[in-house]
Amino acid sequence: MANQLVAAGDRRVSIVATALKTDPSPGDTLTADGQTWTVIAVSSDPAKAVWVVAGSLMDAAPAQHGLGRRYRQTANT
Repeated sequence: MANQLVAAGDRRVSIVATALKTDPSPGDTLTADGQTWTVIAVSSDPAKAVWVVAGSLMDAAPAQHGLGRRYRQTANT
């Protein structure tokens, strides 16, 4: 996923692995800045120090609603 394009309207975020209690996976949700995103792809560096997560807004991915774990942004960084 590192060099792949992200579809229009989707977002890619990097998350320090220690900020999460578990590994993210497609179908999980991520909430940041008042918007909820469905995780559609996940990759990490070889050491798993940073997760790179691609997501679609929940309204843009209705088939994924209610699936997986939920993550919330707890601090602005």
